Amino acid sequence: MTKYFSEQRGAALVLVLFIITLMLIFSTILLYHLNTSVAQFDKMEAVIQSESAAEMGVEYYRAHVEKMVNEAEGNRFDKALLEQSLNRFEKIDLDDSTFVEIDLTSIEERTDSYIITFRVKGTAHGNESVLDDQTITISF
Repeated sequence: MTKYFSEQRGAALVLVLFIITLMLIFSTILLYHLNTSVAQFDKMEAVIQSESAAEMGVEYYRAHVEKMVNEAEGNRFDKALLEQSLNRFEKIDLDDSTFVEIDLTSIEERTDSYIITFRVKGTAHGNESVLDDQTITISF
């Protein structure tokens, strides 16, 4: 009878070791997939934040131009003065790893308006999103 219990203990030990081995294999695979998912989520979050920062930069620049127009109270802008005022934007820090850069591309003077073209680059956690050829029209 002791031989029978000894064989059962040996079989149970082999079964326990087999289950532990399977758990280690599956947990390693699960941890790998979890790590990959977290990295993908972080990358997508950086893309979303950089796009939002760029769109926020567009709205900020438009609000700045609108404020200039309202302060002018119907007076016509001098193109050189307008260009000087709008060219002063370089980099706006939103937090430690997120910022917006606004570059004036051109100011086209027409008989009754100015068309301002600019480019905005939003950066978040090393990811960049660029919005080219954004326009604002100032009518007078």
